[in-house]
Amino acid sequence: MLKEQEMNLVTLIEEFGSDDRCRARLEKLRWPDGVECPRCDSKRIAHRKARKKARHQFQCKSCRYDFSVTSGTIFHDSHLSLWKWFLAVYLIVESKKGVSANQLKRSLGVTYKTAWYLCHRIRSALRRRSGSAPASAPAPPPPAGPAAGTTARPRPSAGR
Repeated sequence: MLKEQEMNLVTLIEEFGSDDRCRARLEKLRWPDGVECPRCDSKRIAHRKARKKARHQFQCKSCRYDFSVTSGTIFHDSHLSLWKWFLAVYLIVESKKGVSANQLKRSLGVTYKTAWYLCHRIRSALRRRSGSAPASAPAPPPPAGPAAGTTARPRPSAGR
């Protein structure tokens, strides 16, 4: 039995292989006590009806504000399916040395522009969450030379 924090690619796809399951998980994470309006914090919420296809929107009965579970998140205003977003987050967080946009492009089957956008949004969210830039490789040692106590030789002039 896996702990809640243990995740691998197989369990990720089993648990979040569809947009509906991803959306349900986001709702649980964002509103553990039930859906509430991000504008006025009211709990008087109705599902908004869409004419052609389900847009998964809510409407506050108090202030009539329309919103969805992705409003105000990194997933907002994206046409990419949520399960691909979840997969991208998993790949970026689980990699030891980071993931390039080209690698994400190949793994998710999206364009480079989309992969770059995903990387940019996810990394900025991780930076905001941790309060600093993500850890990178350690800085190389300073070069030996004038800083190490030796003197630099004068360079020959370029006019020869």
